Amino acid sequence: MATCKRDKTIVSAITSSNSTTPSFDICLPRREFELLSNDFLVGSLVDFFNWKLLDNAHRAIGIRELRETLGFDFSVEWTNGCRPTRDDLHATSTIEEYYKLSEARKRFSAIETDSFFEKQLLSGIEFLDEWVPAVRTMYRQKFEEYRGRPEAKLVLDREEIGDMLEDEYGDVERRVQREITMMTRKTKWCQGDVEGKIKESEEKEKQSSKLNEQYI
Repeated sequence: MATCKRDKTIVSAITSSNSTTPSFDICLPRREFELLSNDFLVGSLVDFFNWKLLDNAHRAIGIRELRETLGFDFSVEWTNGCRPTRDDLHATSTIEEYYKLSEARKRFSAIETDSFFEKQLLSGIEFLDEWVPAVRTMYRQKFEEYRGRPEAKLVLDREEIGDMLEDEYGDVERRVQREITMMTRKTKWCQGDVEGKIKESEEKEKQSSKLNEQYI
């Protein structure tokens, strides 16, 4: 556990700490990146799998943030279920039912639900929350700003839900996708520097421990 803390400290040192502007300026240690595939893949296959996993994971994070911003409280299994039809939407009698089915339609169009097991997608979400919290922050800021605009409807209706699921979600989704793509490319080339800093930090810690032992 101590090693993980050292890794994260070093990585965070090259990551922006500006809380108002989400930053993707981060370089992950190679081992952390490889663990996303649970050591089932090697070489270029690891990079491809991880990029696809994170690309789908950030979309799930965005949908969850939208749901919470609108005040709905329910959970879903990302890789299970069926896509509702437009007739299903028209048949709903409450705004919550309408949102649930609308979100399900968006979920099946935005996320490759048949490409990953539920456990894999959840691991991608956890990975981004731990190492790249800017993803969740970027989605949340976008949705809160939209709902907080002066002309926003106080009572949520179907039109507002449609605008947020299509226009607002789509806009921030594309921006996050670009950032994720750039981050994974950068990580591939800068991991050597990060690993070197980790090794240097561990060596200094060992030397410090030896000095302390001499004075005990």
